[in-house]
Amino acid sequence: MAGSRYSGRVIDRFFVRMTSNYGHLWSSRFPSGDMLSAAKAEWAQALDGFTLDELKHGIDRCFEQYGKPPSMTEFVRCCKPAYEDFGLPDFEAAYGEACAKSHEPNSPDMRWSHPAVYHAGRKVGWHGLHCGLRGVKTRFETVYQVFCQRVMAGERLSGPVLSAAALEHKAGTKTRTEQEKQMAQQWLGKMKSSLNRAGNAGGVNGNA
Repeated sequence: MAGSRYSGRVIDRFFVRMTSNYGHLWSSRFPSGDMLSAAKAEWAQALDGFTLDELKHGIDRCFEQYGKPPSMTEFVRCCKPAYEDFGLPDFEAAYGEACAKSHEPNSPDMRWSHPAVYHAGRKVGWHGLHCGLRGVKTRFETVYQVFCQRVMAGERLSGPVLSAAALEHKAGTKTRTEQEKQMAQQWLGKMKSSLNRAGNAGGVNGNA
């Protein structure tokens, strides 16, 4: 255990928490003192690359996901940041979204759950996603993982790149909306003026 920064009290506390949650299912894995010491050394080495906060987060996630003691590989996975921690949909959701929106991915009205989904679809090719070509799902998974890793490393991805036609359409829609708003206000103004004139005329006739 000398090679790990989590030797001693940290790894001992980790084993206490695992035993408290999983009871005999966990402790029975180490029927002798020698096996327990060897297991602690292996676990300490496996967890050496994580911070204490990541380790605590991993324990909490492990208890949520596993009703029985996890393998070392499963627990290490719990310590790693998850897609959901960064607002990223999981692979299946991302792939489904990319396929569903592949017919018009650059539309100004299209809303993407995360830029990584859009960029992965663009990299793989919208036509292949739209047609469900062979191997496209596997390619999308590989590319999406790359973009997710970039996001998790701190990179901020830009949104969809709108074409000139899409930008023109968006600008035209905004202009039409403003014009319609102005026309509605003018119409309301005229209606109010008409009602006021009608009211004044009625008052005059009544007095006469």
